[in-house]
Amino acid sequence: MRILDTRLRASAAITVAIAIAFAAVAAFMPLPASAAQTLPAADRIHARAQADVTGDGVDDSILLVGHPYGDESLFCTSHDVVVYDGVTQDRITMVLGGTSGGYPGTIFVGRIDNDNALDVVVAIPTGGSGGITNPFVVSFAGGKPRFVGDPQALARGAKLEANGLDHFRVRITDTERGKHFILGLPGPGSAQDPEVDYYDGIYSKSGKLVRPLDIDIDDAGAIEAAPIPGMGLDELVTYQKVWAVAHVNTIATVRTVWRWTGRQMAIAAVDVIPPFTPEAYAEYIRSFDKSRPAAAVEKAIAEYKARFELAPLSIREMAFREFRQFHLAIAAAEGMSLEARAGLADPPKTGEAAQAAYERLPRLASQLNASSEYKRAGLNAVYDGEGTWTVVPRPGFSVEKFGRLLPSASADFVSLDDRERNERWQYDAAIVVPLSELGSRVAAWEAYLTKYPDSMFADEAGTQFKRALSALLMGTNNTPHYDYTTKRVRPDAIEALKAYAKDYSGTPSAEAALDTLEAFEKGGNVITNAVRREINQALDRATKAGEGEI
Repeated sequence: MRILDTRLRASAAITVAIAIAFAAVAAFMPLPASAAQTLPAADRIHARAQADVTGDGVDDSILLVGHPYGDESLFCTSHDVVVYDGVTQDRITMVLGGTSGGYPGTIFVGRIDNDNALDVVVAIPTGGSGGITNPFVVSFAGGKPRFVGDPQALARGAKLEANGLDHFRVRITDTERGKHFILGLPGPGSAQDPEVDYYDGIYSKSGKLVRPLDIDIDDAGAIEAAPIPGMGLDELVTYQKVWAVAHVNTIATVRTVWRWTGRQMAIAAVDVIPPFTPEAYAEYIRSFDKSRPAAAVEKAIAEYKARFELAPLSIREMAFREFRQFHLAIAAAEGMSLEARAGLADPPKTGEAAQAAYERLPRLASQLNASSEYKRAGLNAVYDGEGTWTVVPRPGFSVEKFGRLLPSASADFVSLDDRERNERWQYDAAIVVPLSELGSRVAAWEAYLTKYPDSMFADEAGTQFKRALSALLMGTNNTPHYDYTTKRVRPDAIEALKAYAKDYSGTPSAEAALDTLEAFEKGGNVITNAVRREINQALDRATKAGEGEI
């Protein structure tokens, strides 16, 4: 096997934290057979992806490989990007060098430089107190690895000048593009930090600047690839923190857009954004009148777009999570209102009055779902079991309304979560879908956790994964995988687990299915306490692996 090594070393300390949007991450993706023979035993694979990065039309296997400081250390002295060509199985290695030292990193792909191959973006967190992450953008087109753009230039960003002005203001000047940005500073006793006056002795009480204001602009603190509409290419977007006096005193974020010119990466646009936190957004939208759901939801979306359109991906994800909680609260309030309209809000009724109230619920739900109010608010009334109905977010609403601003981790989560809320696999402790459908949901949640282990929604996704996998392995209270009287396992349950293990071979959940089948066989296909213990242990192993714990 031919091995190509390009040993390139970045020479500057680059501070970039990359918000990950994997194109095709597969943590349990089988590696080429040659990988085990060519990678040193001590090396650690920190991230994997699969995409055509050589440009021959066939997906390649991409690995981020770390060289650990010691056997027990998570810290790696350096990292390599290793690509196994999907056609030839040749190994192509890009040695990232000394500035790639750090903790387990991440990778994603995007089409940056207009050739026929996807490019690889790597982020290596250094573990420093400032959250510094070193970036590397690499092309493997034609099997010849090279940097796309100068990592040092990406880190530094545009040449900006920052000066303090009277009346607690700052002017930031982009000299190359001739643009000026004026920012207001939080004054003494502000809500941002009421216990600290960062400007004591710098500004007079009247706001006069009496001595120079120390303003610094960090190297890039975040980077993402964003699609360029109508071009089939991605642009790089970097974000830099602007602070005054003390590093904790953030006064703005610089957003720089980079595009490939045909020969190099060049700055296409620069913006300076005043700070507005997801926490402040959450507090603001919670004050909205929830009795008019459409108006409240539309206003919350408009505020999100106005405040966070130019924000880093990680901030957009945190802000969207606040919107999601707000939207769920609107839906819960509407669910209670639905019960009240049907006559179920008063003390429990019996007999004909209760029957009439429950019979009104489906009709009311249908009317609400057809209404303009619910369509504008993204709400859907659904059956909730035991004769009751509730209200949940409408599938596809968030993706439709937020569009490209919605991070892929958030878009994928709400798509899965909305399906669970609108098309439930369980009612009244009974599985109401075929086991094959339940299996597809288990696999979908496991794939989400594999793809987005650091998502803001990872904990919720983990709960959904464990709940569905438990039902797949053992059934539920009202639909167990065995006969109530004989405790003998149902043949259809055995066949379903065999099919799942085959369809999703190599995943932790498939291993759990195989372990469950083995436990059934050892117990003579009869459920005993010992069999239950083995299945629960298999469930724990699978869910910990899905959450990245083992």
